[in-house]
Formats: sequence, C-alpha cells, structure tokens
Amino acid sequence: MTSYLTNKITMGLASVILLSGISLSASAATVVSGKLSQADANQLESWLGQGPIDLTNIWSGTTGALASDWHNAVDGAGPTLSIYDVTHEGNDYLVGGYTITDWADTSGFNPDSEAFIFNLTTGIKEIPEQHDHVQYAVVSHLMYFASFGAGHAFHGGYGIVGNGGYADPSSSFGSYSDGNIINGTISRVHFQINGLETYTVLSAVPEPRVVAMMGLGLGLVGFMSLRRRKSEAAA
Repeated sequence: MTSYLTNKITMGLASVILLSGISLSASAATVVSGKLSQADANQLESWLGQGPIDLTNIWSGTTGALASDWHNAVDGAGPTLSIYDVTHEGNDYLVGGYTITDWADTSGFNPDSEAFIFNLTTGIKEIPEQHDHVQYAVVSHLMYFASFGAGHAFHGGYGIVGNGGYADPSSSFGSYSDGNIINGTISRVHFQINGLETYTVLSAVPEPRVVAMMGLGLGLVGFMSLRRRKSEAAA
C-alpha cells in the first residue's frame, strides 16, 4: 500500500511540476547570455563533469577586436570557457579551452590541473597529457587572447581578433600522435579567427520553487508511511 501511495504522490508531483513549466533536467546547461547553442552547451557541461552549469557570456568580439578589451572583461572573472569561431582550409570549427585560473595581463605560463582544450565541431577534448605538463596549461600575456599549452597547443592570436591563430600537436595537451586540436594532423596548422566568445562557468542552483515542491512530495510520502505504521499498530 505504501509503495502504491508513494508512486501516486510522486506521479502527482511530477504532473504539477510539468504543468508549472519547471524543468528538473540535470543534463541541460543554461546559456544565460551569448550565442552558444544548447547542444554545444550540453557537450561542454558533460566535459566539465560538474553537474548542471550556467554559462554567461562576458565578452564577444569579431575580427579587429582588441586583446586589451578582452582582458578588461575577463581578468578576475573566475573559471571561463573561451570559444573561437575559426576557419581552416574552407572548414569552419568551434574550438577553444577552459581554465579555472585568472586571465591576468602578465606574461608566462599558469598551472591548471582542470584545464582542457576542445573542438566542439569534431567532438574532441584534450587534457594535459602528463602531470608535469599541467604547469604549462594556460598561457597568459597582455596581448594574447585565451591560449593554452607549451608550443602552443592552441594560440588564440595576438593583439586583435584575427591575428595569428594556430594549433600545434603538443605534449602539453593530448600527445603528439593525437595531432592538433583543429583537424588532428601531426603538424602545426594556422587558421583564420572569425570571432571569440568568453563565458563564465557557475554551478547551477535549483530554483527555490522546485526545491519546495520536492520537499512537499517527500513530506507527503513520509506522512503516508507514518499513518500506515500507526494503523498497523492499532490493528
């Protein structure tokens, strides 16, 4: 009987949530602002492995946008995903990288054990290959856009969007035999950068009304179970 009532209450709660338009999906990232597609946002959420996330666009730039403007927007913003729209040999790709470190406007490498680079178009993700390469994960420079790895595994250009992007097969990310992040060949490739978007990454918090409804449902289940036990004791 308890199991039957529990199922009915659970089904009823689900119906209320459905009718109210509340989503309980744990696998759909929320794009707060920006042009990132839902499918690409979900893929990035899966790669991050942190559960539901909110992605908020904090900077967008096309050909000619300044690195100084990018730094003004992203320095000190916390964990970020930078996604480039690039063209190589007539093919378009969405590529970039993730870091939990700050994009300071100083020069040098920053360690980041959580960093990775990716190609959303081909579905490829690469992490630092060996522990000692983590120290070279993030490349910071006053005139650089988001860049990763010694070599560099991914270079987002110098000074202005559209200037000098390339990807090198690097032992910093993946292995040399994995090839570069653009097309997988074991050689450096240069590409045209058409635009860049940088997003902050925050863990999503359930809506208060969702939590309240779930608590109501669990409370009803507990009440019915207690009532059943009292009835059995009285019998």
